[in-house]
Order: sequence, then structure tokens, then C-alpha cells
Amino acid sequence: MKTDWEIFEKIISVIQILLGITIISGIVWSVNINLNQIFEHFDYSWRDVSVLKLIKNNYYSTLLGLMGIIGGIKWFKYKTSGWILSFMFWFLLGFSTALITWKFKQQEPNVFRANEEYWVYYSTIFISFFLAILLGLKTFWKKYKPKKQSLIIFGVILLTFVIDLIVLT
Repeated sequence: MKTDWEIFEKIISVIQILLGITIISGIVWSVNINLNQIFEHFDYSWRDVSVLKLIKNNYYSTLLGLMGIIGGIKWFKYKTSGWILSFMFWFLLGFSTALITWKFKQQEPNVFRANEEYWVYYSTIFISFFLAILLGLKTFWKKYKPKKQSLIIFGVILLTFVIDLIVLT
């Protein structure tokens, strides 16, 4: 019989996979709408579209979505790399949402009082950090026993994403 933590892992990994798919789908939908508007209102063709610029504008969300999908699948199979990717996914989702929220508040201080739908941002931040904290519990460290090399890689990737969010965007 499965323990409560194993059931928790299965449920959260499926949610994570679905969220990763949703992020990737949102990017494709957004880029499609933007390109259609450009083609309709301006005299542009596919030759005028910069693929590098599209990648540059959407790489963080794309990588986050892929991290969610791959991490969720591997975590569903109880792989250590899946647990590490899942931790990074939930932490980076919460961190990037917090940064976006902070930037919105800097631009318009009353934006959250005027628009009640911004509770989604706060919910995402809370749930993401809560899950990241849960994944950092001793129970998971004992179960997955990460090696020093995988922790170094984890730290470098996490630091790279955080620096990219703060400095480059």
C-alpha cells in the first residue's frame, strides 16, 4: 500500500505535468496571436519574423514549462532527477510570479486593489513556495538521497535562472 507521501508525489507530479503543458500551450497561443496581428495589420511576411527574437522573448517560460513536464514525468516514476527538477520548477514558478507581481506594483501601486483578479498571482506565489518547501523536507532528502554532483548541477541551474530573472529581464 502506498504511503501518504507517495500519493502526494503522484498527485503533485500530475498537476505539475499539466501545468507545464499549460505553460507551453500558453506560449504557443500567445506567439500565434502576436504573429497573426503582425501579419494582418502590417505588411510583413514570415521572412520578416525573427525566430531568434521569438526564442529570446519566450525562452524562460518555455524552459520552465519543459522543466515542469520533464520533472513531473520523472518524479512520477520516483527518479531523483525528477524530484530535483520538480523542486526547481515550483521554486522558480513562485519566484518568477513574485518578481512579475513586484514589477506590476512598481509600475502602478494600486493595480492590485483596482483589479481583483490579481489574487491568482498571490495564490500562485503561495502554492508554489509552499510546494517547494514541502519538497525540501527531510523526508524527500532521505528518500531520494541526491549526490553531491547532482546538487551542484541543481544549484548552478537554479542560480542561473534566478540571475536571469533579476538581471536580464
